[in-house]
Amino acid sequence: FHLEMHNFCILLLFLVGVKFIPIVSYKYVQQLKMISKDSCFARLKTIHGIKTKVYCKGTSEERDSNLNDMQDSTEKYNAEEMIKEKNIQRSYFVLAILLITFASNQWSRQAMYYLCDFSFGSMDPFKYMNRGLDFSKEMYAALASFGFTLVFAIVSLFSGDVSDKYSRNQITSLSCLIWSVATAAQSFATKFTDLVPLRAIIGASQAFYNPAAYTLLADIFPARMVGSINGIFSGGIYLGGALASLSIVLDDIIGWRNTLLLIGGVGVAASILCFLIIPEPRESLVRTIQTPQLSKKSRCE
Repeated sequence: FHLEMHNFCILLLFLVGVKFIPIVSYKYVQQLKMISKDSCFARLKTIHGIKTKVYCKGTSEERDSNLNDMQDSTEKYNAEEMIKEKNIQRSYFVLAILLITFASNQWSRQAMYYLCDFSFGSMDPFKYMNRGLDFSKEMYAALASFGFTLVFAIVSLFSGDVSDKYSRNQITSLSCLIWSVATAAQSFATKFTDLVPLRAIIGASQAFYNPAAYTLLADIFPARMVGSINGIFSGGIYLGGALASLSIVLDDIIGWRNTLLLIGGVGVAASILCFLIIPEPRESLVRTIQTPQLSKKSRCE
């Protein structure tokens, strides 16, 4: 009986919500839009390609100033989109470099998973990192969790703010250089404790890459393409994972130490490409857009 009453109450609340929530929400939105006729007016404006009813308060001069600011914002947005469309081929080249760098990111991160083997009979220190440095499954688990993942998660809390304030092309190239050097340095480890700080450095540096790369792509490609471009860029996760799995082949041929050196070398090359080729969109867009605006103001004066 109590169960039936419980289900009945839930059904009743659901029906009441379906009936009244849209009405309450509509009335609330209408109240937000209600503005005194004495102090404001409404006008249809086209903002970012969408016709929108804009409400402005204040005197007539303040109203005109607000509408002019909105018009300037719209013109700036349209100018930015035109610049992105014009430079679309270069943007694809930047995407390719960032994709390669992202693959290096994942390759450096996941290579260790394929260079260790805890099965009975895997005793070759040339091929297996855990045999060469003599660490157990428990130590490996601590290295993967606390050594990398925890550091990555903590640094990610503020890495996005750094990307908002500083040059993202430098962030991507510097972070790639750091994790690549740390990956290569693992090949010189002589004991387990040598790996711990190096894995932490890899985790910290890689935390800065994604926010910088994703926002950079959003700034160089038109808004209509951001979703598809992010999808292509995300493919670097699986490309890097595939390369990491192929590390088994390299391990059989050149050993785990030389494999890590090779992975680090590829990352260093990718970081150089990022530094030399990838621009900072904020700077280029500001220079391109401000020049016409300054000339327009000078003509008006």
